[in-house]
Amino acid sequence: MIEQKQIMKLNISEKIQLMELLWDEISRDDDNLEIPEWHKQILDSRMTKNEGDNSHYEDWNSAKADILKKIQ
Repeated sequence: MIEQKQIMKLNISEKIQLMELLWDEISRDDDNLEIPEWHKQILDSRMTKNEGDNSHYEDWNSAKADILKKIQ
């Protein structure tokens, strides 16, 4: 088990990499991920609010690449 004090010693880039590894591991079994009803309601509300909005949205891969450029 990784201890909190070990995580605290990581720099930002390493912490992000750790989160990505954790999420990749969790999402491999996404059939067993249960989304709470309150979470679905929030997402539905946000989708409704953004309908017709002409704002620019970026896909995750592009956003992630931009973030990594800024922190490296």
